[in-house]
Amino acid sequence: LDNIFARHHRLAEGVRKAVDAWGLKLCAKQRKWHSDTVSAILVPEGIDSADVVKRAYQKYNTSLGGGLNKVAGKVFRIGHLGWLNEVMVLGSL
Repeated sequence: LDNIFARHHRLAEGVRKAVDAWGLKLCAKQRKWHSDTVSAILVPEGIDSADVVKRAYQKYNTSLGGGLNKVAGKVFRIGHLGWLNEVMVLGSL
């Protein structure tokens, strides 16, 4: 179980570092709220996150999550759980 939790953390940290390198922001503003299960990434003003999710699927066959409720259209989500490894996460980035 420790190895699984470590993998989740490693994948999540990789996503967070990529988001930072892109110049984007996570929805969770403080590090204490960062999750090792999923990252919600804010899209720049004027971009609909549904378009990001749609393009990722249509062009790259990659499934991202959209924002729900108050953040619908404002964030897309990358999960870090399940049958997922570093190469798969890199593919989504």
